[in-house]
Amino acid sequence: MQAAALFWKIFGKKKPEVQPLQAETIPESVLEYRRLNELPPPRIKRLPLDAATVEACGPPSHLHPAVKPARIVDEMPEGYDGELYYRIVPSQRGAKRNIRRYVRLVHPKGVALEDWPGQRLAAAWAPIVAQGKERGIFVEPGKLHPDLERALPAQLLASAKKPFPELVSSNWPIASDRFRRVLESLEPGTHLFLPLDTSDGGQPPLLHIFFAGAMFRPTGLAISANGIAGHILPEGGLTFNQPKLSARHFYYLNANVIGSSELFVDSWLGTIFSRRMLERLGDVLPPELAFMPMGVCAEPPTAGAMKCTRDGKTEPIA
Repeated sequence: MQAAALFWKIFGKKKPEVQPLQAETIPESVLEYRRLNELPPPRIKRLPLDAATVEACGPPSHLHPAVKPARIVDEMPEGYDGELYYRIVPSQRGAKRNIRRYVRLVHPKGVALEDWPGQRLAAAWAPIVAQGKERGIFVEPGKLHPDLERALPAQLLASAKKPFPELVSSNWPIASDRFRRVLESLEPGTHLFLPLDTSDGGQPPLLHIFFAGAMFRPTGLAISANGIAGHILPEGGLTFNQPKLSARHFYYLNANVIGSSELFVDSWLGTIFSRRMLERLGDVLPPELAFMPMGVCAEPPTAGAMKCTRDGKTEPIA
């Protein structure tokens, strides 16, 4: 043992000395990212409900709490008074997206795992679903697999004995039936809702697997206002530096691209809601999440900009 220790002492590799980065050598983008994420937890306020529409869309089921105004982050650039959209962000430091499980899909005996809808849905990526091209959901652009055209057998778990939020991420994005009714009231037939059969008595579905049914390529974001020129990927989507991935960053959407869309998905920022949509939905999120405002400005659309929908269609944006 002593000989071995002596051998490694003489011939072993020495660990390189790691010098701490000096402030002046740290890229500005990294410093900005740290600054944004070291801020105190954001101030939260409530967005008033559109009471008449909330009543028209009906109350939530016994699985969900009563409708309350949506919780939004009370942070905007000074002087901005334009139109607002909202994305989902953590509402407290260290919070992660909700991954609690309230429901599980029933895996029938004799069905191979790769043929089971639950396996395919768990691997689905929302921006591809919004284009009608997710092969686990569509047999061809916009056409559902036959086993997704009927309610999927599912089972409520013990955690669902108490009311839970109307939009949660489990193995799949789960939405309430009231959430579906609100979206259908503004954009009928646009978004994808796969009903879950959680009852033994043939009751109407109370829960749905939800995917937004629209997206914009390469992005609905304003290029100049967000300073993201040069970050557009050849096949669409974006590659951002660190500050722009912060939950506290205020983004601008391009009015000449998104038009009057009420809800769509972005490959970086997730599902984006209009103010009007949020006034009807109310507080559908888990307590550790909130809605972060986004501004709107008008810029010329990027070359090749288009709107994609879940029926497999694309609409060029001039």
